[in-house]
Amino acid sequence: MIIDIKSKKTIRKIPHPDVFETIRTRLSPSEFKGVVGEINEKIDNAGGEIATAGWLPGSDWSNTPFQCIYETAAKRHQEVAGKMFGLMVWHTVMERPERWSFGRYKIGDLEIGSITYFRLGDSEGAASRQHREKPKSLFGIDRGRFTIVGDIVGPLDVEWEANVEPGQRQ
Repeated sequence: MIIDIKSKKTIRKIPHPDVFETIRTRLSPSEFKGVVGEINEKIDNAGGEIATAGWLPGSDWSNTPFQCIYETAAKRHQEVAGKMFGLMVWHTVMERPERWSFGRYKIGDLEIGSITYFRLGDSEGAASRQHREKPKSLFGIDRGRFTIVGDIVGPLDVEWEANVEPGQRQ
């Protein structure tokens, strides 16, 4: 479900319902279900906490459930396909049992360009997701999750400008 973060009310409508209805009518029920399933899988595989719509599908939709959006729903119009995909993400997140909200954000001065969804902490959707105990301490919280594959503190075999004497710069 999608929550308006300011009003704390559940949003039950899809933006641009006419475009969303076009997607529904142009895709078969199995194609539509395949797109929703793939979006859910990508959200879950990314950790199920944050999802930026434009980053989910990847740049090549060939041989993926998203190919039908481009070829059938958007009739091979790339910009329309991107917007339709965004509506499919909205629909999918709205149908999830957890509480989500959304916004448009920047990385530095760069606009991300698509909606970012983030899961809200709450009790209503807690039963539907995997429960994680709050750690007693953050010390060691990532133990076993990362592997050092090389010397990360040793010198690099790269000449840095800072290592060159002032009169020797090229």
